[in-house]
Amino acid sequence: MVAQLIPKKVAGNDLMDAVLVALTKTVEERMLAPIVGNGNIVSGVSKLVLGALTKPASKIVKAENSKITKLIATGFVLDGTEDIAKVIADWVMGKVPAVGNLFGGKPKGGQPEFNTI
Repeated sequence: MVAQLIPKKVAGNDLMDAVLVALTKTVEERMLAPIVGNGNIVSGVSKLVLGALTKPASKIVKAENSKITKLIATGFVLDGTEDIAKVIADWVMGKVPAVGNLFGGKPKGGQPEFNTI
């Protein structure tokens, strides 16, 4: 009964595909944040590179054309573009990230996350 209330497609897209992309994005973001940070240039480029490497890496396990491989790559690329878009949007809105935050890392010694113009 409850399963009938949940649509299988939303706006023409498979709901389970969207859930897998969101799950990938959430998990990889939490795993990579301590290494490259989040919402900065380094994290954005790193995630884009990992998304691009998903297909070649999947050839090793003979899954290069699988739907799940494409959805996982989409999760990485979506998060990477979000990180870069965040940096651009912050600059446009006058929030200039402190140098350490622009390229990864956390504010140190009470340094503000943003320097306002």
